[in-house]
Amino acid sequence: MLLAGLTQKTPKSGHSMRFPVRIKHRGRTCATIYAKSKSYALYRVAWTAGGSRKMKTFPSYSEARRHAYAVTKPVQTRLGIEVVIPMKKNMDIWADAWALAQRESWQQVPEVPPPVVPIPPARPERLRRREANRQKTLAQRKQALPPPPAQERYTQSEYCWMGGFGSWTAATVPIAVVCLRDHYADGHHEDWALMSTYPGPEPLRLLGYYRRRPAIEERHRQLKCFYDLSDFRSRSFNAIAAQVVRVLLTYTLRQWQLWRFLEEALARLTPEGLAQQLRLLQQWIVIYLGLAYTQLPVVSFTREALQLEGAARDKALRKLELLERTLLTPVPNPRPR
Repeated sequence: MLLAGLTQKTPKSGHSMRFPVRIKHRGRTCATIYAKSKSYALYRVAWTAGGSRKMKTFPSYSEARRHAYAVTKPVQTRLGIEVVIPMKKNMDIWADAWALAQRESWQQVPEVPPPVVPIPPARPERLRRREANRQKTLAQRKQALPPPPAQERYTQSEYCWMGGFGSWTAATVPIAVVCLRDHYADGHHEDWALMSTYPGPEPLRLLGYYRRRPAIEERHRQLKCFYDLSDFRSRSFNAIAAQVVRVLLTYTLRQWQLWRFLEEALARLTPEGLAQQLRLLQQWIVIYLGLAYTQLPVVSFTREALQLEGAARDKALRKLELLERTLLTPVPNPRPR
C-alpha cells in the first residue's frame, strides 16, 4: 500500500535535452532514442535484434524511453550481468525504501580487516628493511596525532535488505535495495543506500562489490593516464581491447628486456618516465665564425642544411663530406707490421 501511486519522474516531451539518447550496457549501445523533428513529429527508438535494424515510434518521450529499456532487458538477461549502483536521495525509490526500512530488522555490518599485502619474494633485503622502517615511522606519527572529534569518529554500520521494488518505472526488472546507516561516536548517523538488479538476499555481497569501486576507478585512471588511452577516442569494444592488449604487451616486453639487462632503475618507471630516460642523448653541432659561435642540435642542424640553396648548399655539403671522412674513417695503425 505504501508503494501505490509513487512513480519515478521522467522527462516530458517538451523537456530540453540532448538527442539522440543512447541506452548503453557495458559501453555497448543497445538502443537509441531520436527526437522529434519538423518532418517527423514522433519519437523514434532504434535497436538491433537478430542481426536486423528495427525502429518503432512513440508520441511521448517517456513511452519511448520505457520501450528502449524494455528492448535492452533481453541483453542484460542473456549476458547474466547484474548492476550495483548508489541510490540518489531525490529518487522516489529512496523515500519508499527508507519508509519500509523502519519496519524491518537491521543487522550490523561485520568489520573487514585491511588486506595484507604480501612482500614479493624477489625484493632485496635492503628494501625490506627500508619498508619496515617506513611503516614503523608511519605508525609512530599516527599515534602522535590527536584523536579526531566525536562527530568524525566512526563506530559501526548497520544494514537492511529489501527486494522487489517497482518504484523506478524506468527499470524493467525488480530492484533490490540495501539501506545502510553509518554510526559515529557523538550519536549521529549518516544514511545511504545501494540498489541492484540482483534478486538474491545477499546484501553483504552487494556491499563487497560496491567497495571495489575505488580500486576500479583507480585502475581506469591508470589505464587512461599511463597506457596511452587518454587520447583514444574509439567507442568500439574490439578496438579498445586491441589497443589495451597492444600497449600492455609492448610495455611487458620492454620491461622484460630491461630486467634481462639488469636495469632495475628503469624497469620500475611508467611508460612516460621510461621513454624520457631512454630518449637519445642530445648531440650538438657547434658552428664557428670569427670570434662568434652557435650550437644547434643535430636535428635542427640537419633541417637548416636541407633548407639551404645554391652556393651555400654546395658549401655545406662539402663540409659535411669532409666531416664524414674525418669522423668515420678508421685511424691507421701507427705501428704497421
